[in-house]
Amino acid sequence: MIDIDGFKPVNDALGHAAGDAVLVEIAGRLRSCTRTGDTVARVGGDEFALVLPGLDEADVGALGQRIIDVIAKPILLDGEEVRISASVGISVASADNRGRNLSEDADRAMYTAKHQGRGCFRVFNSTSEVPDQGLLTVHVADARLWVSYIDGLRQDIAAGKAEGKLPSQTRAPESTRRTLESLLGAIGALPVGESGFGALPLPERTALEEFVFHQTMVHAWADSLVDQGLLTVRRSPAAERFWASLHDCVTASPTPELKPVLEIS
Repeated sequence: MIDIDGFKPVNDALGHAAGDAVLVEIAGRLRSCTRTGDTVARVGGDEFALVLPGLDEADVGALGQRIIDVIAKPILLDGEEVRISASVGISVASADNRGRNLSEDADRAMYTAKHQGRGCFRVFNSTSEVPDQGLLTVHVADARLWVSYIDGLRQDIAAGKAEGKLPSQTRAPESTRRTLESLLGAIGALPVGESGFGALPLPERTALEEFVFHQTMVHAWADSLVDQGLLTVRRSPAAERFWASLHDCVTASPTPELKPVLEIS
């Protein structure tokens, strides 16, 4: 599983036509890394999957690095050089893991690569500990309701900007946006067990602390706008439970009650 790092800024800065051109170029580069009979597929906005039957396990590391290297080469768009990277997760079929979902394992390895700095690959290993990354046990339904809240909030903010109710230039720092995207993807990849709980891979500590600090203010800002009638989407109790559990990962204190005042003239 391959996720393109930094693809959204290309769309935002150069437009969707440029983004499409980047995806076409990446697809061609990925094909150059594969053999006749292998499968290269785009499975999401900026996510690709490769299926390579019969690949020698000893060659997996070399393949991961080759993918990283070819995607990192600059792309020329209308005379402007664009540089992006990829986070790659690899899972290998064997006699010991035939009952496992290889795509989910590769997804998890990919998010590990994202959390550990991007522009790298990781091979899934169910018996190894991942350095600089923790696992948070969450109620999957609560986590997904928080994702729904974030999606709704984004749409609500975009509509507010289009209607002139909100400043059009407001934007989260790129580092916190990247952490948010990796968390949203990791939540989407959570399996639902009989208990309804799952283990959520977390970003490294500094990135998580920065994200929680920023997102706490975003939540409070959004709540204040709902109170003023400028936004309509509010977190459900279940979404708030998930956020509190994530917040508690970086602080021993309860989620603070922040009530900033926003004036829009």
